[in-house]
Amino acid sequence: MTVASELPARPLTLDDVTLLAASDSRHRFELTEGNGRIPDLVVTTGPVADDIVWLAPEMVALAVEIVSKGSERTDRWLKPVEYAEAGIARFWRVEPDDTVVQFRLDGKRYIEYGSVALDELLGGDTPELP
Repeated sequence: MTVASELPARPLTLDDVTLLAASDSRHRFELTEGNGRIPDLVVTTGPVADDIVWLAPEMVALAVEIVSKGSERTDRWLKPVEYAEAGIARFWRVEPDDTVVQFRLDGKRYIEYGSVALDELLGGDTPELP
């Protein structure tokens, strides 16, 4: 199946990306500059229906990005700005050295409130989201 030939000859919308994702379950699709991002991990404020493709930002209690080779700029700079603008209250970034840098929303930007080793975070009690 060649999906690319079915794409419109214009900038994609969130609806376009939703249709693209529905036609290809083997890949993840994100929309840059349209707040159609898919964090590596999401903690929600409540249950989510199985057929939901995009979560409303108010449903996201925590967005987590895992920085890997090739995604450094996006995970460290672009996504946090977009998540903050969308109003997502908490953002954590897992660095290549397994440090989890923790941020909370302050207005329309994140401020760092802590960092912890990934092993310590996974081995301890469920963390509170301040």
